Amino acid sequence: MTPSTIVRGTDSVAVALIFWVIGCVMTFMAISVYLELGLSIPKYRLRGSDAKVSVPRSGGELNYVSAAVSHSGPRHLFLT
Repeated sequence: MTPSTIVRGTDSVAVALIFWVIGCVMTFMAISVYLELGLSIPKYRLRGSDAKVSVPRSGGELNYVSAAVSHSGPRHLFLT
């Protein structure tokens, strides 16, 4: 959808701007969730340290699902 399509559909520039602001707020909330997940889980113990720290790993969302779902279950079914 283009901005002109939205303005034509709503017949109001103000409503189109409100939709734009709502979309920005929703995007910011989603980014905040991923940032929080990235900083909090998964945590691992590094060699020579007793403290758990966040360690970047490849795998994307699978790492978060692995930490949230039991390790014996089918984790891959939770990713859509």
